[in-house]
Amino acid sequence: MKLQFTHEQWESVFEHLIPDPHNLENAAFVFASLAEEDGLICRDIWLLGSSELAVQLPYHFELQDDVRGQVIKRAHDSGLTIVEMHSHLGDRPAEFSWSDLSGFDSWVKHVQWRLKGAPYGAVVVTRNSFDGFFWTNEIERLGTIAVGNQEWMCATERSPLQWTLPEEWHVGH
Repeated sequence: MKLQFTHEQWESVFEHLIPDPHNLENAAFVFASLAEEDGLICRDIWLLGSSELAVQLPYHFELQDDVRGQVIKRAHDSGLTIVEMHSHLGDRPAEFSWSDLSGFDSWVKHVQWRLKGAPYGAVVVTRNSFDGFFWTNEIERLGTIAVGNQEWMCATERSPLQWTLPEEWHVGH
């Protein structure tokens, strides 16, 4: 599965997610159409500002409650697929954190329930890499981000497709 952007869309998303200086995680939602041969095609972007985040730290972010509902409504009204994107700091290859994986367990199921089984995507980017998932009936890898007619990069595939959260993540989460 690939996610496609125009040059202008990608520049906007990437500069938002990885600003200079980059000292906090940043987030955006891409609303995409799903074309069998072409993968996901970006149709709209929501760059989340600090006021739309309940928590924004160097290694974690959480959406305001009302923003969660607005994201789902926007996808429903437009008939587009949601692709969540966020950044990680540093130069390590992109990989979803335990916090990310923990959030997927409830959030993706909730969104798919609210949107009657619609697909959902998630991408984490660093300055020079990304990793991504795409859920339909099952989880699969988002393999490529394309900008214009060119591949920007292939996923690191460092994140596990199946995970069991460490025991300490079950307490209070």
